[in-house]
Amino acid sequence: MKKVIASLVGFIILITILLITNFNAPKIDLTIYAKDDSFASKYANKHSLNLEKVSSSEEDEFYIAIEEFEYNKTDDGIEIVSYSGISKKLVIPEKIDGYQVVSINDSLFENKNIEAIVISNKVKNVESENIKIECMKSPYCESLVADDNVDAIMLNDSTNIDFSNYNGLVEYNLKNDEIEVTKSISINNATIIPVSINGYTVTSINVDLENISKIYVPESVSNINLKGVDYFYSHIVIVMSISYILYLIMVLIDKHENLNSTTNSVALYIVSILYLLVIGYFSINYSVIYYIQVIIASLIYIVLGILLKINKKQSIKYENKVKEQTMFIEETLNILDSVDSEDKYELKEIIRYSDPVSIEEVKDIEKEIKDKISNIDSDVASEIKELIKKRNNIIKSKK
Repeated sequence: MKKVIASLVGFIILITILLITNFNAPKIDLTIYAKDDSFASKYANKHSLNLEKVSSSEEDEFYIAIEEFEYNKTDDGIEIVSYSGISKKLVIPEKIDGYQVVSINDSLFENKNIEAIVISNKVKNVESENIKIECMKSPYCESLVADDNVDAIMLNDSTNIDFSNYNGLVEYNLKNDEIEVTKSISINNATIIPVSINGYTVTSINVDLENISKIYVPESVSNINLKGVDYFYSHIVIVMSISYILYLIMVLIDKHENLNSTTNSVALYIVSILYLLVIGYFSINYSVIYYIQVIIASLIYIVLGILLKINKKQSIKYENKVKEQTMFIEETLNILDSVDSEDKYELKEIIRYSDPVSIEEVKDIEKEIKDKISNIDSDVASEIKELIKKRNNIIKSKK
């Protein structure tokens, strides 16, 4: 019963520490900016990070769609010559590498994904009449709109178009038409994850948080790995290890265990606690998976407890059997102590050094020896000596 109570208390301590540690997981100095109920907001809550909710009206402030181009530098500025993305409506940046984009080569439109382009008022030449053009007000834009052979419209001055160029802002991988951002450059310890790159949607981020304390994550992202957020997993391992030490001390309070059974018990406890530590490592939230893992951990612990109980019963059974097999010498010596005979002293020495283990084949001989000792005399003592010799020879032959 003592063992059961100790095991139960220890298990309760482990699960309690696991829950408390998850609830009070240490925070790092990181704020995630994201829309409410997005994957990023859930990630922030899951990892106990600061969360700034971005409303729909504020979303434009964080919207970045990166487009990458090949270009040439001319005397007048930059000429765009190629684009390898999939955007249908392509915003041409106002500047690249600090130089004005002034011209668009016809080779750009070899990319058949492009259905329309949006140009700033700095562009002075588009070498194609077979593309839809949206342009900001300028003399060149007015000439395009006036040309009946060109499909062009002039945008209002109030139209909010982002003509910035973000080349070099991020590093990324493209797989299955989805983007994984692997590095994001921070400015003043803040960074913005783009919504798309070359028309491909950003769905995953896997970035190092070095020098980043604020990060905007768009709603399209459904997988996040921010290196540095999970550093506090070690805290859980430490806390649960301390808990386990306390638990082990309680278990070892049972002073009735011999060394072998204690060793077996500790081995089982170590296996169970290692499993719980693994669960603690991978379960830093209150999701359904977390509860499933705790249930599995509990079941494993119960199974280990049953195995321990079986092992303990077998150990007790073995100890009782050994005790029963070694009682002959003790009982015989006790009888001799109550007998008033000079022969008893010699018999005590013979019995004391007899084989301590008894077997079924000598039970009758042992009973006869104990009966004769009760009525001992010189002749009986000789018979007892012969019986003891016979008993020991039988036991020896059976080993």
